[in-house]
Amino acid sequence: MIHMDTKSMIIIGSGFSGLSAGIYAQANGYSSTILEQHNRAGGLAAWWRRGDYNIDGGVHFLMGHTPGNPIYELYEELGITDGKKFLDLNTYLRFHDQASGMVLDISGDLENLEMNLFTQFLQDGKLIEDLTSKVREMQHSNIMFKLGLTDPPELQSLIEKAKTLWELRHDMKYFSGEYAEPINKYAASAKDPLFRDVLQNLFLESSPLWFVLMILALATNKQLGLLADGCEGLVNGLVNKYESLGGTIEYRKRVKEILVQDGQAIGVILSDGTKMAADIVISAADGRSTIFEMLGGRFVDKEIEKRYATWMVSPSYVTASFGVAGDFAGQPPFGIIFLKRPMICEGKETGVMSYRLLNYGEKFAPKGKCLIQAMCGGDFEFWKELRNDIAKYRIEKERLAGEMLQRLDEVFTGFVTQVEMMDVATPCTTFRYTGNWKGAMMGWMPTTKQMMKTLSRSLPGLNGFYMIGQWAQPGGGVPSCLMQGRNIVQILCHQDGQKFRVPR
Repeated sequence: MIHMDTKSMIIIGSGFSGLSAGIYAQANGYSSTILEQHNRAGGLAAWWRRGDYNIDGGVHFLMGHTPGNPIYELYEELGITDGKKFLDLNTYLRFHDQASGMVLDISGDLENLEMNLFTQFLQDGKLIEDLTSKVREMQHSNIMFKLGLTDPPELQSLIEKAKTLWELRHDMKYFSGEYAEPINKYAASAKDPLFRDVLQNLFLESSPLWFVLMILALATNKQLGLLADGCEGLVNGLVNKYESLGGTIEYRKRVKEILVQDGQAIGVILSDGTKMAADIVISAADGRSTIFEMLGGRFVDKEIEKRYATWMVSPSYVTASFGVAGDFAGQPPFGIIFLKRPMICEGKETGVMSYRLLNYGEKFAPKGKCLIQAMCGGDFEFWKELRNDIAKYRIEKERLAGEMLQRLDEVFTGFVTQVEMMDVATPCTTFRYTGNWKGAMMGWMPTTKQMMKTLSRSLPGLNGFYMIGQWAQPGGGVPSCLMQGRNIVQILCHQDGQKFRVPR
């Protein structure tokens, strides 16, 4: 029931952070409306149909998908676990080296992984021992699940902050020294160049060593899960929860301007000129367009200007999706191919291509078939310039997809003859549907320097306005974005002198 003194709220963007904020807002008596520029919710967690196939993008796996940890509790509050099927990701990655014929699985069985690494890269025995001992140590770290249901830093007392630091006292080493260095620097000590390539491709090569160790430890602890219903099931679960609490999503509503009066956000103007008033405005949209376009760059300081001028942005990718008349059962869902012959991607040679097999759920393809995606590149400016000539843009998309198709056929014999659907998405596709700067898939690059920065949820000189999402917290990821939606409503409840309530 909405009371006369209920505050109205506009949330820009229906990605994970926007939907989370809406759910917690409704649960706490705010009257919220989510404005989404696309025709469906989810943001980067996108999906679309091509014939009988459901092409899935965005979320590849989910951290903390099993009961008994704080992240799962967050999922429960948001209704993500209701009727959903999560599968353990038993093999994190499969590496194929075409030159040597090596096939290496990075599995959740650490002892087996260690043995396989020794078999393949005996001369790097000391480095293998160091890597696996660090993963074992990380298995017991508090870092992995510190995203639990805690109060935001803004609301923590000095005693609570001290308690958090005490709980993390054994983990502080991960934020300095070799643990804080990028994985490619750690990989540089490998004697075998192939092992070096494997290490560099365990995640983004600029990611800190501790972050890669955390991913491997989560896999070992069986805390990485696959979404049997893909992004569609995950996003629709959030949407259903939000709407069941009385929230409203308005689609195809692009925000042109955030209205400000006397230093207070008072609503928005849509691209069609429609004005919408609100007591609170929250942007869960692209950070750069929010600050420099919707707000005209009026509420910035030197730190914000420097951030958008110098910080590293996470990559986007060219993704070629193939509908295949075969189920490829037993194959792990993610792989990386070190190509024997480099291929041309975005005008440059590349020797690496990754792939994704969506053969673990019934949503992606008809029975007995599957969806396979190949990924490479991610040079937004290349595709942006090429798209000025739409004919050349389409020709290059088809050429690259054809080349990726041939490379997949070299790994999965007979693959070409089984393909019955093809779809290609570029960084421009990501930008067009999400507005994400440079088509970035995770906002800011998860480097040590950037991830250690705490960004303000508000802007200097502007009241009644807040930012959440991947541009408001470096590192991104599903749990982080969901937690930001929760945190911002906790802050609002504190400001309004009311008790924070969880959704029911």
